[in-house]
Amino acid sequence: MTEPVGLISDVHGNWPAFEAVLADMKKRGIKNIWFLGDVVDFGPWPHKCLEVVNEVCGPQRVLGNHDLAVAGIDREEQVDKSWLDIADWTAQKLGTKGVAALHEGIALTATFNTGRLNVSVAHALPVVSPKVKYGETTPYIYAGTHMHPETPPLREIGSAMVQQKIDVAAYGHTHIPFIYAMKPGKLYGLPMQEALRTKLSRYRDHWYRSSLEKRPRPCPEYAMQIERGKKIIVNVPACGQPRDNDPRTGYAIISEREVRIVRLNYKIQQVTQAMSMSGMPLTDSQTQNLQNFLHYGDVLPTHSQKMKPER
Repeated sequence: MTEPVGLISDVHGNWPAFEAVLADMKKRGIKNIWFLGDVVDFGPWPHKCLEVVNEVCGPQRVLGNHDLAVAGIDREEQVDKSWLDIADWTAQKLGTKGVAALHEGIALTATFNTGRLNVSVAHALPVVSPKVKYGETTPYIYAGTHMHPETPPLREIGSAMVQQKIDVAAYGHTHIPFIYAMKPGKLYGLPMQEALRTKLSRYRDHWYRSSLEKRPRPCPEYAMQIERGKKIIVNVPACGQPRDNDPRTGYAIISEREVRIVRLNYKIQQVTQAMSMSGMPLTDSQTQNLQNFLHYGDVLPTHSQKMKPER
């Protein structure tokens, strides 16, 4: 059986979350790991996280928009200007060698094979044209609802997957994980020539069936089965800063049979304490936003989260 592949994204300098993910991967025997961008920024452990990413992933990683901003590349297009002071602080912590290790020789997209599957990875926009621009690290591509899972960007990616013979496309960036799939529908009553002409359009018009897996707490993990002809798009959980009202860290697994999302508890209080002592140039509102993301998985807690004691 082919070795499973672990996918990690958006660590954002959060070492306790990253450590919890790596420990869970080790328990499951996952050794083949890809990193999908944003090693640093927002968190108090940029050097440690970059060091470990290089150790466990090596060249198996792609650039994220915050990696580029910290490296000073196209920075005002990569992150909001109000957060650039944090990027500068992160760059100072990394030093010249660390900043070089953050981006030099790292691609914006990559493809690899695992068993019979052809996989495409990127930080924000998977399965793009060969001439990738830095701006393609910034689009936010979300899923719809379970009743209406498809969105135009997902359908466009699915169509590109058909043309490029990609089975699984994975990305991060949104901090809101999901697994989305498109499968060709049957063409009833169509002449053969017309059926051939609609071979690709089945994936971007009405000749397909789509499905979505996106689960809230307390579900620790969920999966979507891999079937012949199915095109799967997975938005990998944000390891270091979830934004789906679930503060748990997480990652994704690709195996021969399925694509799986895993969520894990970790020591959140350790991160907020380290952040307050780090010297990051945060305004009061920025501090509150980051702490809410860590404790609640969003800028504001839900009603049920307000009723629960702090962890």
